[in-house]
Amino acid sequence: HFELVLDTLHDSVLTLYDLDGETLLMTNDDVSTSQNGSQIDWDAPATDTYFVQVTSHNSESEGSYELALSVDDHGDHIDEATAVAVGSQTAGDLEVKGDPDVFSFTATAGADYRLGVTLGTLADSFLALFNSAGLLTYNDDYEGPGSCIFWPAPANDTYYLKVTGFDGSGTYTLDVTELVDDHGDDAGGSTGVLVPSTTAGNIEMPGDVDWFTFPATEGQLLRLETTLGDLADSILRLYDTDGTTLLDENDDFGGDPQSRIDWEAPAAGTYYAEVLAFGGSMTGT
Repeated sequence: HFELVLDTLHDSVLTLYDLDGETLLMTNDDVSTSQNGSQIDWDAPATDTYFVQVTSHNSESEGSYELALSVDDHGDHIDEATAVAVGSQTAGDLEVKGDPDVFSFTATAGADYRLGVTLGTLADSFLALFNSAGLLTYNDDYEGPGSCIFWPAPANDTYYLKVTGFDGSGTYTLDVTELVDDHGDDAGGSTGVLVPSTTAGNIEMPGDVDWFTFPATEGQLLRLETTLGDLADSILRLYDTDGTTLLDENDDFGGDPQSRIDWEAPAAGTYYAEVLAFGGSMTGT
């Protein structure tokens, strides 16, 4: 990427020549209708020495400028993709407006993944997921101008991520994480807890629920409640010993987004509690 930034020079022309210094490869006058500087984006066909010429648009004008040369940190196409490992964080830089960065990773069938872009100097990102056949899904803004895709892999395969700026350039970090559910999603997969106890939980992806089971004796007074970490709002449900009959439910307790149920056990047995995020789209602890 060649970029000519004007100082006292009013208007420039930037020209790129081949190895002989004579064969024209590319030329650019204005970056846009509102910017008189020049820029060229170019893929070198071979390792060698090439030539760049800077001239004034008007042969009678003169002035100073700055010529910047940068190398793209990640390829722009699938066949140039940067391979990243699951569980990794990879720094990226969209050097110029319109630059895409493409990455590849290997996914396992049935595994859930969180694919996220954390913004640095990039103001707003757009993240797209592909396989060799084409686009699978995408995300622009997730709880802010960064991007995030929650995705269950349908097959063992190599997949591709493309990061672009919504309107601009800048730095970011790409996260590729396999999600492991900490608690089951139904009564059959519930986590057994004691009375009393405190158990950590995580709603790893939108739509995830966490189930727990606990013993109670007849007439026992119990309090079930959530204390929120980075989950913004919880719902708590209490089920009978069959794991299906809803006994009680609470969203917000006392005007706060955490949940609480005060309950007297009608009979001795093993009961169930379910924790989920309000609205189904939130994640967090």
